[in-house]
Amino acid sequence: MNVSPLYFFGKIALCAAILSLLGLWAAELRAQDSVNLMFEKERLTKDDLAAVTMSEATKLVSVSRSAKRLDELPVTVYVITHEEIVKNGYVTLVDVLKSVPGIRVSQPGAGDLGEMFMMRGQIGNQYAKILLNNVPLQPSVNGGLPIAAQLPIAQAERIEIIYGPAAAVYGGDAVAGVINIITQKAEKGVFAQANSYFGTDSYRHLNFIFGGKLGRDKDVLQYSIYANRTQRDDLNIRHTKDPRLFNTFGYLTHRIGGIFDQIPPEIYQQFENFATENPDLFVQEVMRGQLGLGYYVGTPFEPVINALPQSSELLGVQVNYRNFQFSLEEMQRKDHSAIGRSPLFFSMRNPETYLGERIRRTTLSYQNSWSKWALAANLSYLNYRADVRSSFAVNYESGFDGRAYKYEASDDIFGEAILTYRPSNYVEWTGGFSIQASSNLPTSNDLGQPFNELDYKPFQPNYRPAPQPTFGYFGYNPLAFFNVGGFVQRYYTGKKWNWVVGLRADGNSKYGGIIYPRVAALRKLSEKSSLRLSYAAARKLPAASQSFVSLAVPVIGIGFSDSVSYQQIPNTNLKPEFSTTLEVGYRNFLNKKITFDAGLYFVTTQNHIVSRFVPIDTLQYPNAVANDDSSPTGRSARSFINDENSLTTIVGLQLMVQMRNIIPVLKLDLDLAYQSAFGFETLPGTGDFIPAFRMQPRRFFQGRIAFSPHKRFYVNIQNVISSGFYRRYLTSRKDFDDDAYFIKGYFTSDVHIRYQINKNFHIFTRAINLFNREYAGIDATGFDVDLWYNPQLMRNVQIGLSFRID
Repeated sequence: MNVSPLYFFGKIALCAAILSLLGLWAAELRAQDSVNLMFEKERLTKDDLAAVTMSEATKLVSVSRSAKRLDELPVTVYVITHEEIVKNGYVTLVDVLKSVPGIRVSQPGAGDLGEMFMMRGQIGNQYAKILLNNVPLQPSVNGGLPIAAQLPIAQAERIEIIYGPAAAVYGGDAVAGVINIITQKAEKGVFAQANSYFGTDSYRHLNFIFGGKLGRDKDVLQYSIYANRTQRDDLNIRHTKDPRLFNTFGYLTHRIGGIFDQIPPEIYQQFENFATENPDLFVQEVMRGQLGLGYYVGTPFEPVINALPQSSELLGVQVNYRNFQFSLEEMQRKDHSAIGRSPLFFSMRNPETYLGERIRRTTLSYQNSWSKWALAANLSYLNYRADVRSSFAVNYESGFDGRAYKYEASDDIFGEAILTYRPSNYVEWTGGFSIQASSNLPTSNDLGQPFNELDYKPFQPNYRPAPQPTFGYFGYNPLAFFNVGGFVQRYYTGKKWNWVVGLRADGNSKYGGIIYPRVAALRKLSEKSSLRLSYAAARKLPAASQSFVSLAVPVIGIGFSDSVSYQQIPNTNLKPEFSTTLEVGYRNFLNKKITFDAGLYFVTTQNHIVSRFVPIDTLQYPNAVANDDSSPTGRSARSFINDENSLTTIVGLQLMVQMRNIIPVLKLDLDLAYQSAFGFETLPGTGDFIPAFRMQPRRFFQGRIAFSPHKRFYVNIQNVISSGFYRRYLTSRKDFDDDAYFIKGYFTSDVHIRYQINKNFHIFTRAINLFNREYAGIDATGFDVDLWYNPQLMRNVQIGLSFRID
């Protein structure tokens, strides 16, 4: 996981050189020293971030790449301030999103993605663009961002959330929306902040930020150092009353359900009775002998489940001098690899089997503005490495004694420049270009020992280490590619109308070129109310770890010394998925205390990337064993493909009321959000039509009440009520009609109580899932290796201490 110091710091030097030239050019053009807030790309004043976070005066930068008042924006947006983050004890990004209207979260989520969230029918970790200080944070190799407490959430000045595609400004992978985390900077003197948490299941968390400001006038240096560390010894998810959830026999019969469908019920019952009366013999003769499962611990109905730990870390530094900003973050995360996965294939018996990674990002930014012009430039280097000890405890015969190591890596060099021109008070032009060069090593085949990191050399795709004895180079697929993009956008602000028209063109060395449109308009009905209409399109490129998915196991036995059973094989011809969104909305700032927002959205997605069985090319894989009489070659394996006939459509109504200080003596705040969504899908593969949208509740309600019964006390109660929904793994109309695929709804309540000891210290306690409800999160993978549903944290109680000094 180590990067050559010369290589690493060479990239920093290159960033500095390019941005210094941009700075000198901009300085010559400067007409005056004052900075016009309209063009400032990052910093907003404290007045802009008042407690009334959704007031018409609130300014955001993520929507149009320049600061705009909320009442001017023709799109659906939401902002969370630093004050809200600290007062409510948010630790992870998903903690924050749990309070954001219409966003459904999963804690835990999956071993590879960590905590997960859904945004308008899409998995947000993969389909929303997540930025840190305006610069992308997702590694290109897997196309998603694993989420834990490794992000600077407690250190954020604010978090901006944009709903819907923003590809015309941010590129094609901004499909479901954009989330921008903006970190704090010192406004005066020295400041320090720290929060510590201790809770059930041996939960420990500590975060801090220390910063200051030196100098005067133009020669001001702002600096900050921040860090997080989180450890949980066990996820409290296995204490369930649902007999299906960890019943290995149930997954076995479902897995080969086509066979059992042909067996009379009385014979099936005899089969189940045999497993019940002779569990050891059933495991030995059927599961191991006939089915080849490496199921060594547990009964046919109950696997052994031990501790499921998780951990994460962050260390970051940020320095601002004049118009330059330099930042360096190192983030690490680990989650147990079997989270959300079926016990038939993946074991939970070993706490040391986890999936983890390290993200190291270095960024240098420049921004400046003068009379009618503004310039912003960013250059970053993102170094992503899987933890070399990432592994699954597998029950299938891997040939590695049940522990299969996995590895992936990527290096992304990203640069962009954005120029804004405001010829009058009514018109603003914004244009820019970006370029990204990427080197990837997609997810490896199962490995019998940790990957040797020296076998991956960034930006050297032709380098090959020694081949493996059985698999050769199967599962080793380094590649390099680049993406160049440019956009232009016109923003008009009038007395009655605001509108924005944008267009972006991207050219990818692997997937070719495409153009994304964006059109949005806002009609001002009065000083406080407006109607809005927006349309946007985006495409989601296949990640390298999708295109090059690789899984094969050796065939053990007499006469099979060189034979391989291929489970998943690459498909380098994958094409992007396409999404379009149409939205109509109404916004009303009833007064300084109450905001109402309503939006009706329509989202379609086509050309889905799905996993299907395909024939194996025996010329490419000559040692593949015969396993499928229906295949032309007698051999088949899973692979990701595009299904051109698949179609998903979701229509949703999203309502939000935000009330601030409505009872002054209690400082009572109330947030209410309701989403009603329905849809239909033409399922990939089968082409069956279902009148529903998988994983999407028909009705979803969020309610938050916060108040201060005493000037030193603060209480926050957050509730979620969800109707039922269908499993993510649902492949046919027959499955849709089976009640087993429908997951019941739920109600949860989280409570946070804070007490102010003095000006600088607070103590607090919080209870997650206060009523200890069993409920389902988001399915881990969407394939047939998932649990029936993803169990969420049971009651978790924490206490903590908060410190702040300015």
